[in-house]
Amino acid sequence: MSLWHAQARSSAPSAPSVVEAPRLPRALGVWMGVNALDMLLTFYLLGIGGIEGNPMLALALASGGVGSMLVLKLGMALAAGLLISKMGRPAVLGAASRLMSLVVVYNAGLLVYLYS
Repeated sequence: MSLWHAQARSSAPSAPSVVEAPRLPRALGVWMGVNALDMLLTFYLLGIGGIEGNPMLALALASGGVGSMLVLKLGMALAAGLLISKMGRPAVLGAASRLMSLVVVYNAGLLVYLYS
């Protein structure tokens, strides 16, 4: 290979790099989606006679009703998600989403158990 070929290869324009979309907005969306699904299942369980297992949310439900429980639940989830996002830790938010999805699976299991 001649020197000219080596220089031509090194100065050839490279393919444009693919810019990856930021992972944090997606992780925050998944986190909030899992929490919203938990809230919907909780509302359904409360409607058929279930109780809220989280003592803080149960207190909000008893003192202010469903609206205050909704504001507290989703407000805390959003605050936690934004804090973790601000720290730049999508892996932590992903792990928290996986753990919260276990709560959703538990709530869904309760529904299956009650209706079987």
